[in-house]
Amino acid sequence: MLSQKLITPVFMWLLVLMGAVVCYFFLPSGQLYSPGIAGWVNAVLCFAYWLPIVWKALPQHRQAIRSVSGIDHLLTDGVYALCRHPLYGAHIVFLWGIVLLIATPRALAIAVWCTIVLVLWARLEEWGLEQKFGQVYRDYRKTTPMMIPRMQKKV
Repeated sequence: MLSQKLITPVFMWLLVLMGAVVCYFFLPSGQLYSPGIAGWVNAVLCFAYWLPIVWKALPQHRQAIRSVSGIDHLLTDGVYALCRHPLYGAHIVFLWGIVLLIATPRALAIAVWCTIVLVLWARLEEWGLEQKFGQVYRDYRKTTPMMIPRMQKKV
């Protein structure tokens, strides 16, 4: 189906990059506040959250870099048992960790832009996955959070 082929993360990352470039060149670079040690601690915690998720999710679902039409089966185990879009959620947390550390209007605008694009893109992917996998995906969506894992999975 054409709509499933159009939902490709390559296009999404191009949108993210274009928005980041616009923010970088058109917004001031001065610091909003001095992050101090708290900024470093938060940035390290965000990185510590991001790294294992990316480390586990990328090899587990190599088809995720394709469009929805290129995904031949729905992954619901591993990090995908914790949340439906672990990579998008991890990237959002990582970006906000950078904002807490750098604290510039540019960084803030880039994080806001990326968050909006990633959340909207995840919704678009969910629409395509529901079209492709039907009730199986709807059941998965009911039991699994979208981007941020629960501390304890419901039994």
